[in-house]
Formats: sequence, C-alpha cells, structure tokens
Amino acid sequence: MAPVAKKFLPTDDATVKAGSASGTNFGAAKTLQVRLSPSSDQGSTAAALLKFNLAGVNPAKVRVSSLCPYLAMPSIFGAGPQQHIRC
Repeated sequence: MAPVAKKFLPTDDATVKAGSASGTNFGAAKTLQVRLSPSSDQGSTAAALLKFNLAGVNPAKVRVSSLCPYLAMPSIFGAGPQQHIRC
C-alpha cells in the first residue's frame, strides 16, 4: 500500500511567557513567539503551543510525522522575510 500524505492545520495556538508576563493573554496576537533566555533573564523566555485535530487518524498506521513551520526573522527594520524551516 502506497503512503498517504495528509496535511493538518492548527486548530488553536498560543504563546506563553515566563516571568511578569506569565499571566498575560496574547489571544489577539497575530504571531507566535519562541525565545530561550539565559538563566539570568528567565522573564523573556517564550514558548509557542499548537493544537491539531487528528480525529479520524489511526495512530497505528502513522509511520512518519513532520512539523514544517515558517519563521519570520526579526531585524532592526521590523519583521524580516518568512523562511521555511526545512522538514
């Protein structure tokens, strides 16, 4: 049987931050942030969470799964060009 590729888009997403921003709701944000800060500045650490609806997928038949995100690189002029992270 030939492999079948399926594409799933996130149903929900969130950015969570440490420190003083840990209670902030970023629900209106148009982007997700990921940042690992040095141990001396944990307040600027951020993580992005994605949720996918996998209803109808039989886990026993899944052989490979890949997440292919796009990255907007910050620059001194604002957000940089989108870059595909190789899967």
